[in-house]
Amino acid sequence: MSARWQPPPCSASPGCGSDDDGDSGGESAGKTGGAATAYYTSFPDYMDPALSYTVEGWQALWTVYTPLLTYDHAEGTAGSKLVPGLAEAMPEISEDGKTYTLVLRENLKYSDGTPVKASDFEHSIKRVLNLESGGSGFYQRIVGAEAYLEAGKAQGDISGITADDATGEITIKLVEPDGQFPFVLAQLFAAPVPGDTPFSNQTKTPPPGVGAFKISEVDGTRGFTLAKNAAFSGFEGVPQAKLDTLKVTVVKDARRQGQDVIDNKVDFLIDPPVREQLREIRTELPDRFKEFTTISTYYAFLNQREAPL
Repeated sequence: MSARWQPPPCSASPGCGSDDDGDSGGESAGKTGGAATAYYTSFPDYMDPALSYTVEGWQALWTVYTPLLTYDHAEGTAGSKLVPGLAEAMPEISEDGKTYTLVLRENLKYSDGTPVKASDFEHSIKRVLNLESGGSGFYQRIVGAEAYLEAGKAQGDISGITADDATGEITIKLVEPDGQFPFVLAQLFAAPVPGDTPFSNQTKTPPPGVGAFKISEVDGTRGFTLAKNAAFSGFEGVPQAKLDTLKVTVVKDARRQGQDVIDNKVDFLIDPPVREQLREIRTELPDRFKEFTTISTYYAFLNQREAPL
């Protein structure tokens, strides 16, 4: 189970904000504007989509970077549906299952206003491989990926990826058929970033992306701020932001986190309150707290080389 606060003046969902347009409906009626605050217990591992591999990281980057394919930005089981992201449609797959062809949507722009190019996709995959990202193994199934790594040249070529900047067409060839590859394309590792993005960890100055928000500030490891991306007009499955800003602060004390929401000092927590507070909240603040089931995968590492103690 996960927990969601619903405190006044607003929650940290994209629908939160002031009702400047006079709409008297709820969040779904289209309220826009306003600012929200949130607490993380720990800072994301990275603020660079090529490297991030934790819940905190992907939660932060989910609305900033959009891959060629993505998941419908909806709650519950609807959010598990794979949909076109920066690609205008789902990929065409060859009969042998080894070649994927996609075409970029027209007039896409990064949050800094520069146009998105088909060749940016290959650059993004090169960054994942070159930086030895935890996600690099997913993309070594592309023809030429291993040769690219062995050559050791960041600006080298991945022969299995061809991109036409004029038409927006991207073709990806795999070493062998892989029915899971559409889901690999939907991971944040593969989200396009500008072709001049350095081959280094960009956590301090994250690259522009295509999404509802942009990262406007990274405050060391103390927090970060997301701001509405004015260059993003949204498309089916990936809507525009309604909040103007979301400021995230790292607070390690779980009890303080919960108390600050109770006292209306912060709007949203990524982690649930401590057990003692939870009992109090369920009893005394039922209109401000909601529990819901999340789709999650949990795993544990086992030592298979040594006998138990």
